[in-house]
Amino acid sequence: MKLLQRIIIMQQLYQFNILFLPIVMKKILIFLLTLLPLTAFSQEEGILIDSTITYQYTSPTDSVFLSKGYYERNYSGQLLLANYFQWDSNLNEWIWTKKEERSYDEDGHTVFGANYNWDSGLNDWVGVEKGEWGYDENENQILKAKYNWDFGQSNWVGVEKDMYEYDENNQELWHIYFNWDVGLNDWIEVAKNETVFDSEGNKAYSQIYTWDSNSNEWVFNSNDANFNKDESENDENGNQIWFTRYYWSFSLNDWAAQYIYERTFDANNNKLSEVYSLFDYMNNPIVLILSDSISFSYDSEGNLILTKDITGDINTSEWYYAGETQYQNTYDSNGNLILVLTPNVSKQEREYDVENNLIRQEIYRWEGSINDWVLEIIEEYNPQVAGYNVTLREQYRWNSIAGLYLFGKTQRQFDSDGEVIIYQINENYWWDSFNEILIGISKTEREREFNSEGNLLMSAYYEWDNNINDWYGTNKSVRRIDSYGNVFLTFRYAWDSNLSDWVLDKKDYSYYGGFLFDTEDSICEGESIQWQGQYLTLSDTYVENFTSIWGRDSTYQFTLTVNPRPSSFVITGETTTTTNETLVYLAPDNNTLTYSWSVDNGSILSNPLYNSVEIQWGGMGEGMIYGFATNEYGCKSDTVELQVAIGTTGVNDLLGNGIRLYPNPVKDILNISSVDENIEVEILSMSGTKLLSAKSYSIDLSSLPTGTYIVRVKAGNGNMIGIRKIIKK
Repeated sequence: MKLLQRIIIMQQLYQFNILFLPIVMKKILIFLLTLLPLTAFSQEEGILIDSTITYQYTSPTDSVFLSKGYYERNYSGQLLLANYFQWDSNLNEWIWTKKEERSYDEDGHTVFGANYNWDSGLNDWVGVEKGEWGYDENENQILKAKYNWDFGQSNWVGVEKDMYEYDENNQELWHIYFNWDVGLNDWIEVAKNETVFDSEGNKAYSQIYTWDSNSNEWVFNSNDANFNKDESENDENGNQIWFTRYYWSFSLNDWAAQYIYERTFDANNNKLSEVYSLFDYMNNPIVLILSDSISFSYDSEGNLILTKDITGDINTSEWYYAGETQYQNTYDSNGNLILVLTPNVSKQEREYDVENNLIRQEIYRWEGSINDWVLEIIEEYNPQVAGYNVTLREQYRWNSIAGLYLFGKTQRQFDSDGEVIIYQINENYWWDSFNEILIGISKTEREREFNSEGNLLMSAYYEWDNNINDWYGTNKSVRRIDSYGNVFLTFRYAWDSNLSDWVLDKKDYSYYGGFLFDTEDSICEGESIQWQGQYLTLSDTYVENFTSIWGRDSTYQFTLTVNPRPSSFVITGETTTTTNETLVYLAPDNNTLTYSWSVDNGSILSNPLYNSVEIQWGGMGEGMIYGFATNEYGCKSDTVELQVAIGTTGVNDLLGNGIRLYPNPVKDILNISSVDENIEVEILSMSGTKLLSAKSYSIDLSSLPTGTYIVRVKAGNGNMIGIRKIIKK
């Protein structure tokens, strides 16, 4: 199915069981159903939400209107307009509350969005907030602006605005910041961050400027000491071997280094050394105040095993030993890293499955007060899942009063394909050191549909109640989804503290819209197809228009193609035979057709040619052959028949039409007896390849090897007379 133009949401779609709706809702749907066309909807037609009506429950069985939403979407299903209403029980009608507007560029990026509230006093819309966005031809964001509504001016005023520019490698060259000038009622430039890259695309340095409205240009601000730029250098492998951060020195009236990093790497890109130098850039930029050097060592697997830290004494210009950290790695027999140990600092223990996939990890830290390891994190993994595959994550904290306690927990369950999260629960806790108790902070529970689409069926949210020292629910929703993935009914629940359970609070009914549908189908000649209450039999394009209860039109366009059927045909072959005799029968030669066969009082053995059938006849009596042809459109011909008389005596070389073949089996010369004066004899292999031919009443087969062959006899006008198998001795 093809969507042809901008989608205007119009036609309502009934998607749920009317027996379970409130009385008011049933009346609406009875009226709505009288307007629905007969065409079935499909997922390709892109059914979109037209409206959502929410009912508030005043008792377990009674409900009243609460709110309504009406939506329009574009060709791609993106929201263009959303109108929201509230039910006024005094006026007994829907009242505007708010609306949203959106627009998009040709790549689908949002370029405009605005939210409004309805002012009943002004009887008009009043703005709330507005946004503008822009993108270049490479889909890099070049504009971002936000506005709020000024009630005093009854107009939009800017809040923040940013503009960007990129090079041919899509790297950001500059970023300009704007503020809103109330006097000018327009944006003014404030600051600019410029980034310069070297010829290889590596960042060389960055600088910050401010806008000077007097000179109308970007300048350094002499009252601002936060101007900086960065310069760096990378080796051929992309490793950063040198980095310097500069600040503007007013005493030198020039850039001065704040700090410098110098690094070296081995052939495997492992960092071997790093030297950090810090300068007194604020007071005396040329004076070095700190220097630190770290070296790194690795095992044969490239794992870090040792770092050494040496700090320079600026006063004595000498280096002194600051400390070292050892890393001890342990592997199993399969080469899996099962232990990462930094003595008296940290420890990681890992487990793997039989396929060497990581399935569990525990992380510890050293607690000096108890001279022991303290558990911090437990993680379990699903190796079927690509990317972030954590199924369990528990975070722990320790103190001398509570000991070890759970700080946070996340559990996730994936579907059988390892693609979709179908269940997830998050819990977070906090230790109240004043009251010395553990308090829950938040809890979230979600359940998802067990399919690759990952449709959310249920979500429930909880918070901790310190009075009862337990969880209580804050929000829960359960959704019903049709076969196209559309939510047509949402149950919303509230928490009943007396019952300590969820109770139904609201229901959202969603209706789906129609727009311009362009569909097509084909039938065979002589058939009909039902569309919009009509039975169509001719090739044509049909159009029907409908008006929904919203007063908007839906157009349905249907193109029907009627394909021809194959012509009837005649089955050629012997019409008299003996019991248990095997014969071959032929249909017209037309390789655009596919022939199908069935038989009474016999068995089909094979199809020697695409247009033939080999039959072994049964007992004495009558036999029947049935056949029909199917063309490239899937259309079938009428079924044709050939009646065959099966007797106890006969000549096995009889072809019919007064033609006889003898001898059979044959060694050299095969003779043909016929009442026709002119005949053509063809000898074919069992695969249908023509081997010999002669316009004669005999043909020499001595050149053929022993085996089974097909004999095809044609009259002088080219019409097929008969076909059968012979045996060459």
